[in-house]
Amino acid sequence: MKGYDFFVEEPGLGIERHCRVCGTRCAVSANVLGPTCVAAALAGRSTHHDEFACPHSAESWHRRALDLAMAIDEMPSHRVAELMRQDLEETLIENLR
Repeated sequence: MKGYDFFVEEPGLGIERHCRVCGTRCAVSANVLGPTCVAAALAGRSTHHDEFACPHSAESWHRRALDLAMAIDEMPSHRVAELMRQDLEETLIENLR
C-alpha cells in the first residue's frame, strides 16, 4: 500500500526507504517509466521515478500487519490503538525472526 510498504520518489536521489509496517529496508527499482498515481494512470501519463517496495509485502502475515497498521492510523481511541499496536508487534516478532 503506497505510503506504508510502497513508495515512489524522484529518480536518482540515492535515498533508502524502510517499510512503515515491518521496518524492513525496501528494495528499489530505479528509473522506472510509468504512472506514479491513479490519476496519472487514468490520464495515461508516465514519468521516470524510483519505486521502493517491501520484500515481504506479498506475504500473508505482512498483509495482516499492514491492515493493522492502517487501522491503528485510523483508530480514534488511543486505548484500542494501543491494543492493536501490541497485536502488530506480536505479528512482527513471530515473522521477522
